[in-house]
Amino acid sequence: MSTIQQVAGAAGTALFITLMSVGAADAAAAGASEVASTNAGVHAAFLLGACVATAAVVLTFFVRRPAPTEEDAPVLIQH
Repeated sequence: MSTIQQVAGAAGTALFITLMSVGAADAAAAGASEVASTNAGVHAAFLLGACVATAAVVLTFFVRRPAPTEEDAPVLIQH
């Protein structure tokens, strides 16, 4: 695993935890109970995660393979 993958994973986790905390704090400030506010924060984090995952799946349909070059051509061996 490369360093960039580790940093991206840590940043993604931090983003979701921050979103969960902000969502829970907003719900608590609105007068929700502790359980309801935690539920609101978790819901917001999972909703963002679902949106990111859906966008990633949609974007995979637009990824193309690079054009083959002569170096990629199969080598024919004659007997």
